Amino acid sequence: MNVDKNVFPQQLRLHRKLLNLKQEDFAKMLNVSDSTVSDWELGKSIPDMDKILKICCKFKISFNELFGISSQDNNMILSPTEKKVILAYRKKKQAQEYVHRVLEIEFGEELSKKEFIGEM
Repeated sequence: MNVDKNVFPQQLRLHRKLLNLKQEDFAKMLNVSDSTVSDWELGKSIPDMDKILKICCKFKISFNELFGISSQDNNMILSPTEKKVILAYRKKKQAQEYVHRVLEIEFGEELSKKEFIGEM
């Protein structure tokens, strides 16, 4: 198992910003001070387990993803850019249609929307 101690602060900041939350708003959601969230994002401290679980639920990510824990069995770690693309894709139907068309052109075969987009 590989752990990068810098991943948690980066992931926290990235996902908070992807949800358009200010540190103050995020702090209120977790019943902590603004400075506590700032310390987490600067890597000065980490939250206790109950806060970590709330963060994972709010961001809809796993504990492993939040802390950058990977194993040889886990080949599917996404970069921050890939996560932004996926979130944009999920939010906008127009983006989904565009991606679908590009993949049809790229792979030269018909992709069924149900198969590609799945249940949303």
